[in-house]
Amino acid sequence: MYRPLRDRYGPDNARANGYRYHGYFLREQELLLAALERPARGTIVDIACGSGLMLRPLCGGDCQVVGVDFNDDACRDARDNGLTVIRGDAYSLPLATASVDQAVNCQFLNQQTRANAGRFLEEAARSLRPGGRLVIVWRNGDALIHKVAHAVYRVLDRLAGRPAYPCVDHDIAEIEARSVALGFDVVARRVMFPPLRWQTAKTTSLAARLIGASYLLVLRKPDGSGRRAAP
Repeated sequence: MYRPLRDRYGPDNARANGYRYHGYFLREQELLLAALERPARGTIVDIACGSGLMLRPLCGGDCQVVGVDFNDDACRDARDNGLTVIRGDAYSLPLATASVDQAVNCQFLNQQTRANAGRFLEEAARSLRPGGRLVIVWRNGDALIHKVAHAVYRVLDRLAGRPAYPCVDHDIAEIEARSVALGFDVVARRVMFPPLRWQTAKTTSLAARLIGASYLLVLRKPDGSGRRAAP
């Protein structure tokens, strides 16, 4: 499905990974990187990394940046973008238990069934070290702006003969509840509109329902110290 996009845009443009606009990706990247624990040290993994652009700004720093993706083309592009790459899927991560300091996952959940989303969360919890952080970003399918954009692009894609991309809605309250059931603490929950760098913790507010195009959930695996993270 993504091969024509990779052939057209190459490894340096987020549109090769399904984004409609590279500028949107850059704003989303900015908000995601700000949610990571700083300074970034140890091993940080982009699960389902695509071309590896999301964590590319961290390459060459004090952390080891690793990308995991099932697609061979994506692995090649991520390697070209400076990541250490491991081919594998998000449901059975090729990572040792408690070996990862931080992990991110961006715009992956909307292509997954509820069962597969649960498998991904279980694997992320397993691979993170105690005290490790997981940052997830995915589309808010309930936002009016997303519904309008999806309807427009669905028509345009059909007219152009392009494939329809999966779009499964996962409410942030549901993903949060499943994460907490796995033992995660919630550090932050946000709904955001990346082009304006707008975000709010009021995920059910009127503004969120109108323009809250993306969800962001920051989770922490307890380290046994008894400290609890507060959203």
